[in-house]
Amino acid sequence: MDIKENTDPNDQVENQENEQNQEDQENQEDQEDQENQEIDQENEAEKIPVKPPDLNILISADKMAAYLRVTLHEKEQKVTSEEIYAVIEDKKIEYGVLHDDIADFCAGTNFLRELKIAQGLHAVKGEDGDIEFHFSKQVTGRPKEREDGTVDFKTLDIIQNINQGDLLCTLTPPQEGTDGVDIFGNQVKAKPGIMPQIPGGENVVMSEDGLTLTAGISGGIRYKSGAILIEAMYTIRTDVGPETGNINFNGSIVVQGNVMDGFEINADNDVTVNGMVEGSRIYSGGNILIRNGINGRNKAFIEAAGNITSTFFENATLKCGGTVYSDSILNSNISAGDNIILRGKRGVILGGVYKAGEMINAKNIGNGNIHQSLKIVPGWYDIEKMGLDELPEDPEITQENLIRKRDIFKEKLAKIDAEVRSAEPIARMALIRTNAKNKAMLLENIAKAEEEIAQNKKYIPDDRMKVVCIGSIFPGTRITIGNNSYRVETVINNQKFYWHEAEIITGAVLPHEANAER
Repeated sequence: MDIKENTDPNDQVENQENEQNQEDQENQEDQEDQENQEIDQENEAEKIPVKPPDLNILISADKMAAYLRVTLHEKEQKVTSEEIYAVIEDKKIEYGVLHDDIADFCAGTNFLRELKIAQGLHAVKGEDGDIEFHFSKQVTGRPKEREDGTVDFKTLDIIQNINQGDLLCTLTPPQEGTDGVDIFGNQVKAKPGIMPQIPGGENVVMSEDGLTLTAGISGGIRYKSGAILIEAMYTIRTDVGPETGNINFNGSIVVQGNVMDGFEINADNDVTVNGMVEGSRIYSGGNILIRNGINGRNKAFIEAAGNITSTFFENATLKCGGTVYSDSILNSNISAGDNIILRGKRGVILGGVYKAGEMINAKNIGNGNIHQSLKIVPGWYDIEKMGLDELPEDPEITQENLIRKRDIFKEKLAKIDAEVRSAEPIARMALIRTNAKNKAMLLENIAKAEEEIAQNKKYIPDDRMKVVCIGSIFPGTRITIGNNSYRVETVINNQKFYWHEAEIITGAVLPHEANAER
């Protein structure tokens, strides 16, 4: 049987309304469920606490600083000092905690900035040692400026002199430095200062404490490649002239060339000139050797404490404490503390004035057409060194007086000794004590008189004082020994003139006198 569908319009409307109502009810229930779920979620959120900020500490590689970095989990979160100190303690940071900076940080609002929370004490490196030089390390070669503003072009800065014992350098030793401490309380060892390179060198003496350098000898000082050199000899490889200026040196000087007109050399020790000397001034505290002679032009002045030697001297003034040696001397003024000896091919004295303390010895003296004066003045050099103008008025009389005074002291001393020897044993000790002071004074006076006698004896002529001519001595020659003079009137051959009993005596030249060596 077929079933027919209900097609009543009212029924259809009713069914549609029922369906709509059911749908609305379901939607309302869904909305209520969603609201209830949100409420449940909110309640659940209120039950979970907010995570505190993350505190991270960063340590520098040298362990000398610590930094705090904060990560917030909520915008309004804060960081307390207790939280920071807890982390510091956990990291075992013990030294240099910056309490004030931590307090300021926690009192502020910017917790995202990096904060230094600890700072170690850095070690301080010791100061480096230092060397103070007490001489100029460089010479300029510049002319010397005088006080009036003019320039002395003959005085150039090319030699720096030093005397034995002079202070060269002072050393300040390096310091140890100050140790530091890292933030964990560990000691940080400081590096010591650096020791400077000590400029030791030739003829340099270091003190026992190693803090000073002094000159081991007198001479010229040079600073080269970090070392000090003190040289006893200075060599000039050119002429002494405008290129070198005047030379002043505390040692010995060797000049490979000549010494030009108007220039000077002053040396504490020997001077050697391989060339020739013109109208110059040379002073030596030792000996002077001039290989090619002196043409002094009446301006040369040569002085040495020791000997002076040259092939010839012409128109020059010489003075020395020792002996002058030469082959020929012409029209010069020469004074020697000991001897003037001429040897070689000519061995001649022609013109001039000559003075020696003991002997003048030559092959030939004069030529008959020229005058020359030869003097033997004993002790003149010592007298001059003492600052006196002339010899004692009469050294022989002075000697007699000194000997008489000495003998009187000796007689008094002998009398005291005889009195002591003759006394009884008990009285002898008393006499010795009583006369001890007088005896000591007499012994002192005797010693002083003996010294004066020996000194005065140098001024008394004796047979050592002589002029020797192994060839010919010509008229025009005047010989003086002591207070006596002898004028040569004719040519005399192979004769000596010497002092004997207050007179000048002539005699034949002996072999040892003819062979007087330089």
